[in-house]
Amino acid sequence: MRFRKTLENLNEPTGKFSANLDTLTAKNMTGRVALGLKRSSSLSTAQLNELKASLRRTPTSSVATSTPRPTVRVNVSEALKNSDFAILKDASLDQIINTASRLPQARINALSSEVADTYRCQPAQLSLALAALTEREFPLASAIKTATKLYEKAYDCGSGEYKARAAYRLGLFALADNDCKKSLPYWSAVSQSNEARFLFSRAEYWRNHCDQKTANKRQIAMEFYNSYPLSFHVLQEMQDANEDLSQLVMSRTTPRVLVRTESDRQVNTLVEQIELAIENNNFSAARDMLSWINDSKMQELEPHFMLYLGHLSHMSQDGLRTFQLLSKVFSQHPQLKTATTLRLFYPKWYFDEIQAQAKSQGLDPLLILSLVRQESAFNRTAVSRVGARGLMQLMPATARGLDRSLTPARLMQADKNVHAGTLYFSRLMKRYNGNVVLALAAYNAGFGAVDKWVARYKVDNQLLFKDLIPYRETREYVASILRNHYWYQMLENQNSPKMILGQPTSNPQDLIGSVDIDHLLRTALATSDTTNSILTR
Repeated sequence: MRFRKTLENLNEPTGKFSANLDTLTAKNMTGRVALGLKRSSSLSTAQLNELKASLRRTPTSSVATSTPRPTVRVNVSEALKNSDFAILKDASLDQIINTASRLPQARINALSSEVADTYRCQPAQLSLALAALTEREFPLASAIKTATKLYEKAYDCGSGEYKARAAYRLGLFALADNDCKKSLPYWSAVSQSNEARFLFSRAEYWRNHCDQKTANKRQIAMEFYNSYPLSFHVLQEMQDANEDLSQLVMSRTTPRVLVRTESDRQVNTLVEQIELAIENNNFSAARDMLSWINDSKMQELEPHFMLYLGHLSHMSQDGLRTFQLLSKVFSQHPQLKTATTLRLFYPKWYFDEIQAQAKSQGLDPLLILSLVRQESAFNRTAVSRVGARGLMQLMPATARGLDRSLTPARLMQADKNVHAGTLYFSRLMKRYNGNVVLALAAYNAGFGAVDKWVARYKVDNQLLFKDLIPYRETREYVASILRNHYWYQMLENQNSPKMILGQPTSNPQDLIGSVDIDHLLRTALATSDTTNSILTR
Protein backbone atom coordinates (compact mmCIF):
# COMPACT_ATOMS: atom_id res chain seq x y z
CA MET A 1 0.00 0.00 0.00
CA ARG A 2 1.49 3.32 -1.07
CA PHE A 3 1.40 6.38 1.14
CA ARG A 4 -0.72 9.00 -0.57
CA LYS A 5 -1.61 12.49 0.56
CA THR A 6 -4.90 14.07 -0.44
CA LEU A 7 -4.28 17.66 -1.44
CA GLU A 8 -6.31 20.16 0.52
CA ASN A 9 -8.38 22.59 -1.51
CA LEU A 10 -7.09 26.06 -0.73
CA ASN A 11 -9.21 29.14 -1.25
CA GLU A 12 -7.44 32.20 -2.58
CA PRO A 13 -7.33 34.80 0.23
CA THR A 14 -9.42 37.91 -0.25
CA GLY A 15 -10.16 41.05 1.73
CA LYS A 16 -8.16 44.02 2.87
CA PHE A 17 -5.24 41.92 4.17
CA SER A 18 -4.78 40.03 0.90
CA ALA A 19 -1.75 41.07 -1.17
CA ASN A 20 -0.24 40.22 -4.54
CA LEU A 21 2.98 38.31 -3.85
CA ASP A 22 4.39 39.11 -7.30
CA THR A 23 4.11 42.81 -6.46
CA LEU A 24 5.70 42.36 -3.04
CA THR A 25 8.69 40.45 -4.42
CA ALA A 26 9.16 42.59 -7.52
CA LYS A 27 9.21 45.80 -5.50
CA ASN A 28 10.80 44.24 -2.40
CA MET A 29 8.20 45.76 -0.11
CA THR A 30 6.25 44.76 2.96
CA GLY A 31 2.54 44.04 2.87
CA ARG A 32 1.91 47.08 5.05
CA VAL A 33 3.41 49.40 2.43
CA ALA A 34 1.78 47.61 -0.51
CA LEU A 35 -1.69 47.76 1.04
CA GLY A 36 -1.30 51.21 2.58
CA LEU A 37 -1.97 49.97 6.10
CA LYS A 38 -1.50 52.28 9.06
CA ARG A 39 2.07 52.37 10.34
CA SER A 40 2.28 50.96 13.85
CA SER A 41 4.25 52.46 16.68
CA SER A 42 7.43 50.78 17.82
CA LEU A 43 7.04 48.76 21.00
CA SER A 44 9.32 49.38 23.95
CA THR A 45 11.95 46.82 24.93
CA ALA A 46 9.80 45.71 27.86
CA GLN A 47 6.75 45.29 25.60
CA LEU A 48 8.79 43.30 23.07
CA ASN A 49 10.12 41.02 25.78
CA GLU A 50 6.61 40.43 27.07
CA LEU A 51 5.41 39.65 23.52
CA LYS A 52 8.32 37.29 22.97
CA ALA A 53 7.63 35.41 26.20
CA SER A 54 3.95 35.13 25.39
CA LEU A 55 4.53 33.79 21.87
CA ARG A 56 7.01 31.20 23.06
CA ARG A 57 4.75 29.97 25.83
CA THR A 58 3.24 26.56 25.06
CA PRO A 59 -0.58 26.65 25.23
CA THR A 60 -2.12 24.40 27.86
CA SER A 61 -4.30 22.73 25.24
CA SER A 62 -1.27 21.56 23.29
CA VAL A 63 0.39 19.85 26.26
CA ALA A 64 0.08 16.08 26.15
CA THR A 65 -2.16 14.74 28.91
CA SER A 66 -0.89 11.17 28.75
CA THR A 67 1.61 10.02 31.35
CA PRO A 68 5.09 10.03 29.82
CA ARG A 69 6.94 6.72 29.69
CA PRO A 70 9.51 6.63 32.49
CA THR A 71 13.14 6.56 31.48
CA VAL A 72 14.63 3.12 32.07
CA ARG A 73 18.34 2.95 32.84
CA VAL A 74 19.83 -0.10 31.17
CA ASN A 75 23.35 -1.31 31.78
CA VAL A 76 24.04 -2.26 28.16
CA SER A 77 27.63 -3.19 28.85
CA GLU A 78 26.66 -5.74 31.51
CA ALA A 79 23.87 -7.14 29.36
CA LEU A 80 26.24 -7.74 26.45
CA LYS A 81 28.92 -9.15 28.73
CA ASN A 82 26.50 -11.68 30.22
CA SER A 83 24.43 -12.27 27.04
CA ASP A 84 21.40 -11.07 29.02
CA PHE A 85 19.65 -9.81 25.90
CA ALA A 86 16.09 -9.57 27.18
CA ILE A 87 16.74 -6.44 29.25
CA LEU A 88 17.97 -4.63 26.13
CA LYS A 89 14.36 -4.20 25.01
CA ASP A 90 14.41 -0.94 26.98
CA ALA A 91 17.70 0.28 25.49
CA SER A 92 17.88 2.49 22.42
CA LEU A 93 19.55 1.49 19.18
CA ASP A 94 22.18 4.17 19.64
CA GLN A 95 22.95 2.98 23.17
CA ILE A 96 23.59 -0.55 21.97
CA ILE A 97 25.71 0.50 18.98
CA ASN A 98 27.81 2.92 21.02
CA THR A 99 28.45 0.35 23.73
CA ALA A 100 28.98 -2.67 21.48
CA SER A 101 31.36 -0.76 19.20
CA ARG A 102 33.85 -0.56 22.06
CA LEU A 103 34.00 -4.34 22.41
CA PRO A 104 36.76 -6.40 20.81
CA GLN A 105 35.78 -7.56 17.33
CA ALA A 106 35.98 -11.18 18.43
CA ARG A 107 33.31 -10.52 21.08
CA ILE A 108 31.12 -8.69 18.54
CA ASN A 109 31.41 -11.67 16.21
CA ALA A 110 30.48 -14.07 18.99
CA LEU A 111 27.45 -11.98 19.99
CA SER A 112 26.36 -11.65 16.37
CA SER A 113 26.54 -15.38 15.77
CA GLU A 114 24.73 -16.08 19.03
CA VAL A 115 21.84 -13.76 18.19
CA ALA A 116 21.68 -14.71 14.50
CA ASP A 117 21.65 -18.45 15.11
CA THR A 118 19.12 -18.64 17.93
CA TYR A 119 15.52 -19.48 17.07
CA ARG A 120 14.21 -17.14 19.77
CA CYS A 121 13.40 -13.53 19.09
CA GLN A 122 15.75 -11.00 20.63
CA PRO A 123 15.20 -7.21 20.84
CA ALA A 124 15.19 -5.91 17.27
CA GLN A 125 17.48 -3.01 18.13
CA LEU A 126 20.12 -5.52 19.26
CA SER A 127 19.95 -7.37 15.94
CA LEU A 128 20.16 -4.10 14.01
CA ALA A 129 23.14 -2.88 16.02
CA LEU A 130 25.07 -6.12 15.64
CA ALA A 131 24.31 -6.25 11.92
CA ALA A 132 25.79 -2.77 11.51
CA LEU A 133 28.89 -3.71 13.45
CA THR A 134 29.36 -7.03 11.70
CA GLU A 135 30.22 -5.12 8.49
CA ARG A 136 33.68 -4.55 9.96
CA GLU A 137 34.42 -8.11 8.85
CA PHE A 138 33.21 -7.71 5.26
CA PRO A 139 33.76 -8.98 2.60
CA LEU A 140 34.10 -12.29 4.45
CA ALA A 141 31.25 -14.52 3.29
CA SER A 142 30.58 -15.57 6.87
CA ALA A 143 30.16 -11.93 7.95
CA ILE A 144 27.78 -11.17 5.08
CA LYS A 145 25.73 -14.26 5.94
CA THR A 146 25.59 -13.35 9.62
CA ALA A 147 24.63 -9.73 9.01
CA THR A 148 21.86 -10.75 6.60
CA LYS A 149 20.48 -13.20 9.16
CA LEU A 150 20.53 -10.45 11.80
CA TYR A 151 18.50 -8.11 9.58
CA GLU A 152 16.05 -10.90 8.87
CA LYS A 153 15.68 -11.52 12.59
CA ALA A 154 15.08 -7.80 13.24
CA TYR A 155 12.50 -7.82 10.45
CA ASP A 156 10.70 -10.91 11.75
CA CYS A 157 10.83 -10.01 15.44
CA GLY A 158 10.70 -6.23 15.37
CA SER A 159 7.96 -3.67 14.86
CA GLY A 160 7.64 -0.01 13.94
CA GLU A 161 10.82 1.79 13.01
CA TYR A 162 13.11 -1.13 13.77
CA LYS A 163 11.20 -3.45 11.45
CA ALA A 164 11.19 -0.75 8.75
CA ARG A 165 14.95 -0.21 9.01
CA ALA A 166 15.57 -3.93 8.64
CA ALA A 167 13.15 -4.11 5.71
CA TYR A 168 14.95 -1.30 3.94
CA ARG A 169 18.30 -3.07 4.21
CA LEU A 170 16.80 -6.37 3.05
CA GLY A 171 15.16 -4.62 0.12
CA LEU A 172 18.58 -3.36 -0.94
CA PHE A 173 19.97 -6.87 -0.64
CA ALA A 174 17.23 -8.14 -2.95
CA LEU A 175 18.16 -5.45 -5.48
CA ALA A 176 21.78 -6.50 -5.18
CA ASP A 177 20.70 -9.98 -6.20
CA ASN A 178 18.85 -8.48 -9.20
CA ASP A 179 15.59 -9.68 -7.67
CA CYS A 180 13.15 -6.78 -7.80
CA LYS A 181 10.23 -9.08 -7.12
CA LYS A 182 11.76 -10.21 -3.85
CA SER A 183 12.30 -6.62 -2.76
CA LEU A 184 8.67 -5.52 -3.15
CA PRO A 185 7.31 -6.76 0.22
CA TYR A 186 10.21 -5.07 1.98
CA TRP A 187 9.39 -1.68 0.44
CA SER A 188 5.78 -2.17 1.49
CA ALA A 189 6.89 -2.97 5.04
CA VAL A 190 8.82 0.31 5.21
CA SER A 191 5.67 2.27 4.42
CA GLN A 192 3.76 0.61 7.27
CA SER A 193 5.77 2.42 9.95
CA ASN A 194 5.06 6.07 10.63
CA GLU A 195 8.26 6.19 12.67
CA ALA A 196 10.25 5.47 9.50
CA ARG A 197 8.86 8.28 7.34
CA PHE A 198 12.43 9.41 6.63
CA LEU A 199 12.74 6.26 4.48
CA PHE A 200 9.38 6.53 2.70
CA SER A 201 10.37 8.39 -0.46
CA ARG A 202 13.43 6.20 -1.05
CA ALA A 203 11.49 2.98 -0.53
CA GLU A 204 8.67 4.15 -2.77
CA TYR A 205 11.06 5.20 -5.52
CA TRP A 206 12.65 1.76 -5.71
CA ARG A 207 9.28 0.04 -5.39
CA ASN A 208 7.85 2.02 -8.29
CA HIS A 209 10.71 0.86 -10.48
CA CYS A 210 10.40 -2.74 -9.41
CA ASP A 211 6.61 -2.95 -9.64
CA GLN A 212 5.97 -4.32 -13.13
CA LYS A 213 2.20 -4.09 -12.56
CA THR A 214 2.31 -0.29 -12.50
CA ALA A 215 0.71 0.72 -15.78
CA ASN A 216 0.27 4.47 -15.49
CA LYS A 217 3.79 5.64 -14.67
CA ARG A 218 2.91 9.31 -15.12
CA GLN A 219 -0.01 9.13 -12.70
CA ILE A 220 2.15 7.33 -10.14
CA ALA A 221 4.85 9.97 -10.57
CA MET A 222 2.37 12.80 -9.99
CA GLU A 223 0.99 11.12 -6.87
CA PHE A 224 4.56 10.62 -5.68
CA TYR A 225 5.29 14.31 -6.23
CA ASN A 226 2.22 15.42 -4.29
CA SER A 227 3.15 13.11 -1.39
CA TYR A 228 6.84 14.10 -1.21
CA PRO A 229 7.18 17.48 -2.95
CA LEU A 230 10.58 18.22 -1.40
CA SER A 231 12.20 14.85 -2.08
CA PHE A 232 15.09 14.41 -4.49
CA HIS A 233 13.78 10.97 -5.43
CA VAL A 234 10.58 12.56 -6.70
CA LEU A 235 12.55 14.53 -9.28
CA GLN A 236 14.21 11.38 -10.57
CA GLU A 237 10.82 9.64 -10.65
CA MET A 238 9.30 12.49 -12.64
CA GLN A 239 12.13 12.31 -15.16
CA ASP A 240 11.83 8.53 -15.40
CA ALA A 241 8.14 9.00 -16.27
CA ASN A 242 8.94 11.77 -18.79
CA GLU A 243 6.78 14.15 -16.77
CA ASP A 244 7.63 17.82 -17.31
CA LEU A 245 7.57 19.57 -13.95
CA SER A 246 8.14 22.95 -15.59
CA GLN A 247 4.70 22.74 -17.19
CA LEU A 248 3.18 22.02 -13.82
CA VAL A 249 5.05 24.51 -11.65
CA MET A 250 6.21 27.39 -13.81
CA SER A 251 2.79 27.95 -15.40
CA ARG A 252 0.94 28.24 -12.09
CA THR A 253 -0.48 31.58 -11.06
CA THR A 254 1.31 33.05 -8.08
CA PRO A 255 -0.90 32.77 -4.98
CA ARG A 256 -1.96 35.85 -3.10
CA VAL A 257 -0.78 36.10 0.48
CA LEU A 258 -2.32 37.12 3.78
CA VAL A 259 -0.32 39.85 5.48
CA ARG A 260 -2.24 39.33 8.71
CA THR A 261 -3.47 36.10 10.29
CA GLU A 262 -6.96 35.51 11.56
CA SER A 263 -5.78 33.06 14.20
CA ASP A 264 -3.65 35.11 16.59
CA ARG A 265 -3.60 38.82 17.37
CA GLN A 266 -0.21 38.61 19.05
CA VAL A 267 1.33 37.23 15.86
CA ASN A 268 -0.11 40.19 13.98
CA THR A 269 1.42 42.55 16.53
CA LEU A 270 4.75 40.82 16.00
CA VAL A 271 4.44 41.05 12.20
CA GLU A 272 3.81 44.79 12.46
CA GLN A 273 7.06 45.14 14.41
CA ILE A 274 8.93 42.97 11.89
CA GLU A 275 7.65 45.15 9.05
CA LEU A 276 8.81 48.27 10.88
CA ALA A 277 12.27 46.79 11.38
CA ILE A 278 12.57 45.84 7.70
CA GLU A 279 11.34 49.23 6.54
CA ASN A 280 14.00 50.80 8.76
CA ASN A 281 16.67 48.44 7.36
CA ASN A 282 17.08 46.85 10.79
CA PHE A 283 17.31 43.35 9.37
CA SER A 284 18.98 41.77 12.40
CA ALA A 285 16.02 42.80 14.59
CA ALA A 286 13.60 41.42 12.00
CA ARG A 287 15.46 38.10 11.92
CA ASP A 288 15.40 37.87 15.69
CA MET A 289 11.65 38.56 15.92
CA LEU A 290 10.84 36.02 13.19
CA SER A 291 12.44 33.35 15.37
CA TRP A 292 9.88 33.98 18.10
CA ILE A 293 7.19 32.11 16.14
CA ASN A 294 7.72 28.51 17.25
CA ASP A 295 6.64 25.29 15.53
CA SER A 296 3.48 24.83 17.58
CA LYS A 297 2.41 28.37 16.72
CA MET A 298 3.09 27.79 13.03
CA GLN A 299 0.67 24.87 12.99
CA GLU A 300 -2.16 27.31 13.72
CA LEU A 301 -1.30 29.73 10.92
CA GLU A 302 -2.83 29.84 7.45
CA PRO A 303 -0.56 28.64 4.60
CA HIS A 304 -0.99 31.92 2.71
CA PHE A 305 0.09 33.81 5.81
CA MET A 306 3.08 31.49 6.16
CA LEU A 307 4.03 32.46 2.61
CA TYR A 308 4.06 36.09 3.72
CA LEU A 309 6.28 35.23 6.69
CA GLY A 310 8.59 33.55 4.17
CA HIS A 311 8.62 36.77 2.14
CA LEU A 312 9.48 38.84 5.24
CA SER A 313 12.22 36.39 6.16
CA HIS A 314 13.58 36.60 2.62
CA MET A 315 13.56 40.40 2.82
CA SER A 316 15.59 40.21 6.03
CA GLN A 317 18.02 37.81 4.26
CA ASP A 318 17.49 35.04 6.80
CA GLY A 319 18.00 32.06 4.54
CA LEU A 320 17.59 29.34 7.15
CA ARG A 321 14.34 30.76 8.50
CA THR A 322 12.99 31.27 4.97
CA PHE A 323 13.73 27.66 4.10
CA GLN A 324 12.14 26.38 7.30
CA LEU A 325 8.95 28.39 6.81
CA LEU A 326 8.49 27.52 3.16
CA SER A 327 9.41 23.87 3.67
CA LYS A 328 6.43 23.59 6.01
CA VAL A 329 4.17 25.21 3.44
CA PHE A 330 5.36 23.22 0.43
CA SER A 331 5.37 19.86 2.22
CA GLN A 332 1.70 20.27 3.10
CA HIS A 333 0.57 22.29 0.09
CA PRO A 334 2.70 21.49 -3.00
CA GLN A 335 0.20 23.40 -5.15
CA LEU A 336 1.67 26.59 -3.67
CA LYS A 337 4.99 25.95 -5.40
CA THR A 338 5.15 28.47 -8.23
CA ALA A 339 7.94 30.35 -9.96
CA THR A 340 7.64 33.23 -7.48
CA THR A 341 7.44 31.16 -4.29
CA LEU A 342 10.31 28.96 -5.48
CA ARG A 343 12.49 32.03 -6.01
CA LEU A 344 11.96 32.80 -2.34
CA PHE A 345 12.93 29.22 -1.49
CA TYR A 346 15.92 29.23 -3.86
CA PRO A 347 17.43 32.73 -3.60
CA LYS A 348 20.51 33.82 -5.55
CA TRP A 349 22.26 35.79 -2.85
CA TYR A 350 25.99 36.36 -3.44
CA PHE A 351 25.55 35.09 -7.00
CA ASP A 352 27.94 37.65 -8.48
CA GLU A 353 30.78 36.31 -6.34
CA ILE A 354 29.73 32.70 -6.91
CA GLN A 355 29.41 33.08 -10.67
CA ALA A 356 32.78 34.78 -11.05
CA GLN A 357 34.66 32.18 -9.00
CA ALA A 358 32.81 29.19 -10.47
CA LYS A 359 33.51 30.27 -14.04
CA SER A 360 37.17 30.83 -13.23
CA GLN A 361 37.36 27.17 -12.14
CA GLY A 362 35.25 25.83 -15.02
CA LEU A 363 32.36 24.93 -12.71
CA ASP A 364 28.60 25.35 -13.05
CA PRO A 365 27.71 28.48 -11.02
CA LEU A 366 24.26 27.07 -10.20
CA LEU A 367 25.84 23.95 -8.74
CA ILE A 368 28.05 26.05 -6.46
CA LEU A 369 25.02 28.18 -5.56
CA SER A 370 23.20 24.96 -4.62
CA LEU A 371 26.13 23.92 -2.45
CA VAL A 372 26.25 27.29 -0.66
CA ARG A 373 22.52 27.07 0.05
CA GLN A 374 23.02 23.70 1.72
CA GLU A 375 26.24 24.52 3.54
CA SER A 376 25.39 27.84 5.18
CA ALA A 377 21.92 28.94 4.03
CA PHE A 378 23.79 32.00 2.67
CA ASN A 379 24.96 33.08 6.12
CA ARG A 380 28.44 34.44 5.40
CA THR A 381 29.33 34.55 9.13
CA ALA A 382 28.15 31.02 9.89
CA VAL A 383 30.40 28.91 12.13
CA SER A 384 29.62 25.23 12.59
CA ARG A 385 30.05 23.30 15.83
CA VAL A 386 33.32 21.87 14.48
CA GLY A 387 34.64 25.25 13.33
CA ALA A 388 33.79 25.32 9.61
CA ARG A 389 33.33 28.93 8.49
CA GLY A 390 31.54 31.13 6.03
CA LEU A 391 29.37 30.62 2.99
CA MET A 392 31.00 27.38 1.88
CA GLN A 393 31.77 26.20 5.43
CA LEU A 394 35.50 25.70 5.04
CA MET A 395 37.65 24.43 7.86
CA PRO A 396 40.47 26.90 8.59
CA ALA A 397 43.11 24.21 8.04
CA THR A 398 41.66 23.30 4.64
CA ALA A 399 41.53 26.95 3.62
CA ARG A 400 45.13 27.56 4.70
CA GLY A 401 46.17 24.59 2.60
CA LEU A 402 44.65 26.32 -0.41
CA ASP A 403 45.88 29.82 0.38
CA ARG A 404 48.18 30.69 3.28
CA SER A 405 46.65 34.16 3.53
CA LEU A 406 43.19 32.81 4.42
CA THR A 407 42.85 33.41 8.14
CA PRO A 408 39.65 32.44 10.00
CA ALA A 409 38.59 36.10 9.90
CA ARG A 410 39.05 36.32 6.13
CA LEU A 411 36.89 33.23 5.66
CA MET A 412 33.97 35.40 6.78
CA GLN A 413 34.43 37.56 3.67
CA ALA A 414 32.13 36.31 0.92
CA ASP A 415 34.51 36.68 -2.01
CA LYS A 416 37.48 35.03 -0.28
CA ASN A 417 35.39 32.19 1.11
CA VAL A 418 33.78 31.44 -2.25
CA HIS A 419 37.16 31.64 -3.97
CA ALA A 420 38.63 29.03 -1.63
CA GLY A 421 35.52 26.86 -1.66
CA THR A 422 35.24 26.70 -5.44
CA LEU A 423 38.96 26.02 -5.74
CA TYR A 424 38.65 23.11 -3.32
CA PHE A 425 35.54 21.75 -5.05
CA SER A 426 37.21 21.99 -8.47
CA ARG A 427 40.06 19.84 -7.16
CA LEU A 428 37.54 17.27 -5.93
CA MET A 429 35.87 17.27 -9.35
CA LYS A 430 39.23 16.60 -10.97
CA ARG A 431 39.99 13.88 -8.44
CA TYR A 432 36.77 12.09 -9.37
CA ASN A 433 36.89 12.77 -13.12
CA GLY A 434 33.91 15.13 -13.06
CA ASN A 435 31.64 12.83 -11.04
CA VAL A 436 29.43 15.34 -9.21
CA VAL A 437 28.00 12.82 -6.73
CA LEU A 438 31.46 11.75 -5.58
CA ALA A 439 32.77 15.31 -5.43
CA LEU A 440 29.81 16.47 -3.33
CA ALA A 441 30.13 13.49 -1.02
CA ALA A 442 33.85 14.24 -0.59
CA TYR A 443 33.15 17.93 0.16
CA ASN A 444 30.97 16.76 3.04
CA ALA A 445 32.65 13.62 4.34
CA GLY A 446 36.23 14.02 3.10
CA PHE A 447 37.89 12.42 0.10
CA GLY A 448 39.45 9.74 2.29
CA ALA A 449 36.03 8.33 3.14
CA VAL A 450 34.79 8.60 -0.44
CA ASP A 451 37.89 6.86 -1.80
CA LYS A 452 37.08 3.92 0.48
CA TRP A 453 33.46 3.84 -0.68
CA VAL A 454 34.50 3.89 -4.32
CA ALA A 455 36.89 1.01 -3.71
CA ARG A 456 34.22 -0.99 -1.88
CA TYR A 457 31.01 -0.29 -3.75
CA LYS A 458 31.16 -1.47 -7.35
CA VAL A 459 27.81 0.05 -8.30
CA ASP A 460 27.38 1.68 -11.70
CA ASN A 461 24.06 3.35 -11.01
CA GLN A 462 24.74 6.72 -9.32
CA LEU A 463 21.37 6.92 -7.57
CA LEU A 464 21.93 3.54 -5.97
CA PHE A 465 25.43 4.58 -4.94
CA LYS A 466 24.09 7.80 -3.41
CA ASP A 467 21.36 5.97 -1.48
CA LEU A 468 23.88 3.52 -0.06
CA ILE A 469 26.46 6.03 1.15
CA PRO A 470 27.07 4.85 4.73
CA TYR A 471 26.80 8.30 6.36
CA ARG A 472 23.22 9.42 6.61
CA GLU A 473 24.31 13.07 6.80
CA THR A 474 26.24 12.70 3.54
CA ARG A 475 23.38 10.89 1.79
CA GLU A 476 21.00 13.72 2.68
CA TYR A 477 23.62 16.35 1.83
CA VAL A 478 24.23 15.06 -1.69
CA ALA A 479 20.51 14.59 -2.35
CA SER A 480 19.69 18.09 -1.11
CA ILE A 481 22.29 19.77 -3.33
CA LEU A 482 21.20 17.81 -6.40
CA ARG A 483 17.61 18.81 -5.65
CA ASN A 484 18.65 22.46 -5.22
CA HIS A 485 20.53 22.34 -8.52
CA TYR A 486 17.49 20.95 -10.32
CA TRP A 487 15.23 23.78 -9.17
CA TYR A 488 17.83 26.50 -9.73
CA GLN A 489 18.22 25.28 -13.30
CA MET A 490 14.46 25.28 -13.84
CA LEU A 491 14.11 28.81 -12.50
CA GLU A 492 17.00 29.94 -14.67
CA ASN A 493 15.91 28.28 -17.91
CA GLN A 494 12.13 28.00 -17.42
CA ASN A 495 12.10 24.29 -18.32
CA SER A 496 12.75 20.93 -16.70
CA PRO A 497 16.47 20.19 -16.57
CA LYS A 498 18.04 16.78 -16.95
CA MET A 499 19.11 15.16 -13.71
CA ILE A 500 22.82 14.87 -13.01
CA LEU A 501 22.31 11.22 -12.19
CA GLY A 502 21.36 10.44 -15.78
CA GLN A 503 18.57 9.08 -17.89
CA PRO A 504 15.89 6.56 -16.89
CA THR A 505 16.13 2.96 -17.99
CA SER A 506 13.36 0.95 -19.59
CA ASN A 507 13.98 -2.15 -17.46
CA PRO A 508 13.84 -1.82 -13.67
CA GLN A 509 16.57 -4.44 -13.38
CA ASP A 510 18.89 -2.15 -15.34
CA LEU A 511 18.75 0.35 -12.48
CA ILE A 512 21.06 -1.89 -10.52
CA GLY A 513 23.81 -1.65 -13.10
CA SER A 514 26.82 -3.92 -13.00
CA VAL A 515 26.97 -4.95 -9.38
CA ASP A 516 29.54 -6.89 -7.42
CA ILE A 517 27.33 -8.56 -4.83
CA ASP A 518 29.90 -8.43 -2.04
CA HIS A 519 30.61 -4.76 -2.62
CA LEU A 520 26.94 -3.82 -2.73
CA LEU A 521 26.20 -5.72 0.46
CA ARG A 522 29.07 -3.89 2.09
CA THR A 523 27.49 -0.62 0.94
CA ALA A 524 24.14 -1.53 2.43
CA LEU A 525 25.68 -2.39 5.76
CA ALA A 526 28.73 -0.16 5.85
CA THR A 527 29.37 2.05 8.86
CA SER A 528 32.63 3.87 9.27
CA ASP A 529 31.90 4.77 12.85
CA THR A 530 29.03 4.64 15.31
CA THR A 531 27.92 8.23 14.87
CA ASN A 532 27.59 7.92 11.09
CA SER A 533 26.01 4.48 10.98
CA ILE A 534 23.31 3.81 8.40
CA LEU A 535 21.20 2.84 11.39
CA THR A 536 21.47 6.16 13.21
CA ARG A 537 18.97 8.93 12.68
